[in-house]
Amino acid sequence: MSLNQITFKKKYSNKLITVFEKYGFLFMLLIYMSIFGALNPKFLTVQNITNISVQVVPIGIIALGLLFVLITGGLDLSTGVGVSLAAISMEAIFRFTENPVLAIVAGFITTLILGTFNGIMVSKVKMNPIITTLIMLTIIQGVVFIITRLGDSLNMSNPFFRYIAREDFLGIPIHFLIMIFTYLVGYLVLNHTRLGFYLIAIGNNQEGARLA
Repeated sequence: MSLNQITFKKKYSNKLITVFEKYGFLFMLLIYMSIFGALNPKFLTVQNITNISVQVVPIGIIALGLLFVLITGGLDLSTGVGVSLAAISMEAIFRFTENPVLAIVAGFITTLILGTFNGIMVSKVKMNPIITTLIMLTIIQGVVFIITRLGDSLNMSNPFFRYIAREDFLGIPIHFLIMIFTYLVGYLVLNHTRLGFYLIAIGNNQEGARLA
């Protein structure tokens, strides 16, 4: 085998590796869909795909937020219970004000406070992110348990929330479209803003990013 052939094979292999690193999850998704579709004809029906798109929204949005943490080389174990506490905050504000906008703002503020506290403990106090977020997870679990045991179940019977939860646009669930919008914003932030550049640089080499 000549040197040119060896060089060509190496370049071709490197290109395949690069493509798989970028789009490998799409290939795996298509493979899994093909397998499950062959095993069960109902898997690829419109109704089943719609149900999956509805079920994936909460986890998908949480995963997007967690992506920003993972890119910097950190980890957050408290995201799930943080969302639970945000839901309780939304319900409490909505019960007193009956204003869905204020309720949504309260949910954002709750998660912002929790995330800011975790960030300060990790970046300023220099605590381990796993320990920090594990402690936060335990605290929030206790708070959520006390609140739900002492109060009523969550109930936000408002046409606005019902519209988001149950309606669709051109056959696509509204809250799935909201998730797509958040992913678009996340993509733009990571790839086309200075903040995204800093986050990726820190995750690649924190000390190198600091010196640069």
